[in-house]
Amino acid sequence: MAIKLIANYSKRLGLPGYSSHQFSVSVETELLATDDLEAESERLYHLLQSNVDQQILETGFVPPSTYGMDESGAPTGGQSENRSDSSPNNITRWPNGTAWKCSDKQRDLVLKIVAENQ
Repeated sequence: MAIKLIANYSKRLGLPGYSSHQFSVSVETELLATDDLEAESERLYHLLQSNVDQQILETGFVPPSTYGMDESGAPTGGQSENRSDSSPNNITRWPNGTAWKCSDKQRDLVLKIVAENQ
């Protein structure tokens, strides 16, 4: 009777600007006897670990610290328009163009916490 052995290895690395990247790999094999289980598990772990470590060295795009900000340093978001209490996509817009991608109740809680801690 064959035994199915599935091994997974994943790694996530933090990058500047609250960014991160991750690489994960999985492999599936069949063993003929349980005698091979420990050795095969160890072999697969080291194989997957070394391959993930090699691949994750390629960071690709790393956003700069100002990514997603306009020239004033404010987060970019919606169009310039007056605040509306119930926009179609549940996004509260402010006259300066920044958008809250949350409900009015969530926005009010965030503003309350900020005001209390200033």
